[in-house]
Amino acid sequence: MIDLTGERIGFVVTGSFCTFSAAFAQARRLREAGAALTPIFSEHAATFDTRFGTAAARVRELEEICAAPSIRTIAEVEPLGSKNMLDLLVVAPCTVNTAAKLASGITDTTATMAVKSMLRR
Repeated sequence: MIDLTGERIGFVVTGSFCTFSAAFAQARRLREAGAALTPIFSEHAATFDTRFGTAAARVRELEEICAAPSIRTIAEVEPLGSKNMLDLLVVAPCTVNTAAKLASGITDTTATMAVKSMLRR
């Protein structure tokens, strides 16, 4: 694995609940490679309980993996790019809905605003 020591990576989670275990495994790999991760949740990913687990457990798990509190609001993600708070942003999983909004320039969720903010850089 590549050494990511010192790299600041935002890890955005959107509502593809059935793929969270695979996405969280990749977050673990990034941490093991030395990256400092900031967990970022879409509104749905942070609040919907599903057959794949509760929202509270999901948030707690990723915060433990990242060793950082999560960001969950548009206001919190808006300065990520302009204040140079991250080096890279990963959206995993990225729902089709989020991808379509990004393709259309719509930034009405925490996830889409995080991407837009990073594009400022």
